[in-house]
Amino acid sequence: MVHALAKVAVLLVLGSLLPAQPASAAEPTTTKVSAAEQETILALHNQYRAAAGVAPLGWDDQLASDAQTWVDALVARGGTLAHSNPADPNDPDTGQAKGEGENLAGGQSAATAPTQWYEEKPLFDAAQNKSGFNDTNPDWVNWGHYTQMMWSATTKIGCGTAPGPRYQITSCRYSPPGNFDGELPYPNAETLQVAAVSSAPAPDTTAAAPVTVDSVPLTAVEQAAPTTENGAPSAAEVPATAEAGDVSRTTEVAPPG
Repeated sequence: MVHALAKVAVLLVLGSLLPAQPASAAEPTTTKVSAAEQETILALHNQYRAAAGVAPLGWDDQLASDAQTWVDALVARGGTLAHSNPADPNDPDTGQAKGEGENLAGGQSAATAPTQWYEEKPLFDAAQNKSGFNDTNPDWVNWGHYTQMMWSATTKIGCGTAPGPRYQITSCRYSPPGNFDGELPYPNAETLQVAAVSSAPAPDTTAAAPVTVDSVPLTAVEQAAPTTENGAPSAAEVPATAEAGDVSRTTEVAPPG
């Protein structure tokens, strides 16, 4: 099911992704995220997490390799933002579910992607149901990137990036993944009002409008519905100035860690 949203970005958060090819079939892919960008991505994530009393993330080269492999595949397929979706018969991916969360963004650079995702925070703060990652709470698609960034059980992050035809495409993978139905992203999230923290400099307004794509996580035991369910438009058909969410869900509550 696809939800049309009235925002400037298109959002998607996914867990338990399939690799672009079986892990044993190729050497790890080296990330194209520069050392300076890695430092900025980590610093922003950990700044946001610290404001809520959540432990910092560490960089993981395998997650970065998985993210880079998928970003390269997206560019090769035309640059449309989409997750590796095992339920999509038109997606060539095969292999075992990896149990990774993912945030995707199209924008100015890899370093500005966390700021795009963090802009969802006010919508999360205003949400009445902060743990319902399911179709009865469609509001979650407005803040799914933010909650994956803040997920307290997540300990590692790795990102990949590549220039697409309209904007720089960035994927950040997370382990363990977040956004499980019935769980809060961090302790006391329903009552704790986290103060806003400063972000990266505002993006160049002359650049292409930033976009992201958003879906709730998959697990190895449940797979997502096709992203164009019920004839709704795919992400490629959504203008960069509109918002859409590719919604799949996890009904099984995963244990922390």
